[in-house]
Amino acid sequence: MADPKDDETPEATEEQEPKADGALSKLLGSKVLLPAIGAVGAVGLSFLFTFVLFPMEATEGAEEEIEEEAEEGSDPDLEGYEPATLVDLPRVQITLADEGREGFLRIELKLEIRAEVTSEVVDGIAGELGIVIRDALITHISGKQSGELKTTEGKEILKLELMELLDSLIFNDERKGKVTGLYFHDLLVQ
Repeated sequence: MADPKDDETPEATEEQEPKADGALSKLLGSKVLLPAIGAVGAVGLSFLFTFVLFPMEATEGAEEEIEEEAEEGSDPDLEGYEPATLVDLPRVQITLADEGREGFLRIELKLEIRAEVTSEVVDGIAGELGIVIRDALITHISGKQSGELKTTEGKEILKLELMELLDSLIFNDERKGKVTGLYFHDLLVQ
């Protein structure tokens, strides 16, 4: 009697298990090559558009402007002051003056300040001065409507108003310095 295993031809076993003839066959069979080609193509197109077809021309002017400011120094009124420092103000939620519905604003600010003695200012903001700042923010912003705060222009106007308000609160005859920037760290209008 013949062994049933001997009746199988080599062709039948080759159909069941295809042989890989090298690394290229493995890549094609592993479904890795096509996504890799797509990723490389996307990066290449991104490079082409960013640096070759549409390069940013404003960068050169901005670099020159920064160099000029560094050479000239900064605001002459701030000479002798410590370098700019960012100060976190606590998050505040304020009810807005919307008619017919209750709107609110949640805001968290970062102040950029320059002062003769920055640590004294930061300590003041963390202490009693912080209470005065919070009250001023609530009083000022609660008179606004959500519609005006949802636009980019409305946010920029609010930023300028708050810079002026906080500068007058923080810096007086006792504390010398200036609020040089104000940044929205968190802003939600509803």
